[in-house]
Amino acid sequence: MSDLNKIVYPTLDLFLYDLREGLGQDPEIIDYNRERFWQRIYGHPEGDESDLILEPTLLAKLKQAERSESRLVELLGADVVKHFERPLEGYYYPIQIGNTYALQVNCSGVYADGIRQSNHSPQPITNIKKIQGEILAHINHQPGAIGQTWIMWGQLCDRDQDPTQIALECYKQLVSKPDWSRDFQAQGKVLGGTLFEFWRPPADWSEPEAIKNNHHLLIWLFPKKRSIDSIIDSITGIYIDLIYLLYYRNKILWAYGEINRPLAELKADLVSVKTSIAQISMLPQNTLKLREILSNNLNLLSRYATNLGMLDSQTQTIKTNIEDYQQRLTKLKQVYQRSDWHILREFRDLAASQYLQQVEMDHGRLKSGLTLLENLIRTVDGMTQTYQTQSNRSLHQSIALAGVGVATSSITATVLVKQQPPDNNTIFILTPAFAWSLLTGAIATLLMWIILRLFGR
Repeated sequence: MSDLNKIVYPTLDLFLYDLREGLGQDPEIIDYNRERFWQRIYGHPEGDESDLILEPTLLAKLKQAERSESRLVELLGADVVKHFERPLEGYYYPIQIGNTYALQVNCSGVYADGIRQSNHSPQPITNIKKIQGEILAHINHQPGAIGQTWIMWGQLCDRDQDPTQIALECYKQLVSKPDWSRDFQAQGKVLGGTLFEFWRPPADWSEPEAIKNNHHLLIWLFPKKRSIDSIIDSITGIYIDLIYLLYYRNKILWAYGEINRPLAELKADLVSVKTSIAQISMLPQNTLKLREILSNNLNLLSRYATNLGMLDSQTQTIKTNIEDYQQRLTKLKQVYQRSDWHILREFRDLAASQYLQQVEMDHGRLKSGLTLLENLIRTVDGMTQTYQTQSNRSLHQSIALAGVGVATSSITATVLVKQQPPDNNTIFILTPAFAWSLLTGAIATLLMWIILRLFGR
């Protein structure tokens, strides 16, 4: 095979990120997050191969390494990394960054028929796919819950090799359904090598777990004139900066994806609020219907406030990580002034002008809906109390009128019966006493109604 289709020291790094502790998560979820993260390193299948088991004592020991108050914690302590089994050349580097787990998985050796192939000798570009397969197997094929980025780096083995052409061949080995025109973002000179960036964001951010369809790849090719040792020093010297930079990037995209569920519910609930407003303007004085509307909107208020809080929290997450991303880039530019860091700044500009601006506009618009909902609830509650008061007053008046009428009628009948006792053979309702009692009861009721109308205002 021609050296034009080969590369020296092909190495892959996977940087993946998991949520350690989310806002308001209970201890069981936090324990689950921890176990899921460590399953990539220590999990072994039991029964169903997809069921990865961790020893409880090991998990308890790993938990003790975490420090909530620390910015960066090397979770393996003095060991720092856990190496792959021999003869593979690779390692895990797990750390804690605030409320997030981060894991760097590095592998730079492949084997054919059990024979180690020298990294310092040109290797077929197709070996890169084998290295990727080793890494995926070593993390039990579990992607990062927050996101992940692949970085492939190596040295050109011939002065006649075109870095762009080699990058294209490497790209084809590392992604499914490759499409250079779709995924290619930018290229530039960084630390003496040519850095190519590829990104394929999710087609639909509103889909559940859309972040799994977020594919980000960096390919870094160094010229033949550089020594391997100097290339390794350049790469390893910047690993921590890359871990942080990619952490901020993936956190921004994860937060943007997380916004879609509460955002969809908020928009639907805002429509419900406007429907309720239209309903109450056309309702008769129906206390029961108003109470139903009030109950429904009280439940809606709780959900609306919760989702609005989530939207605000994720908006702040995006904003904070954009600022941190910019600060890390500024630091890199100050230390490595001859590198084209602007190619990575393009993402920062996109995140600020598109993602952050959009969610801030949505938050501002939907926040006014909370005020609308609160006013609706106060209005409906006031109407309900008013109608209830009016209903109670009408009931009391009716009882009073009925009492006056009945009492007057009874007195009249009693008096007339005593003055003019009816014939025993005559039915009482046919006697004059009964007729006069009805008439006086009606007159008394009418007079009382007039009095209540005049003095009840």
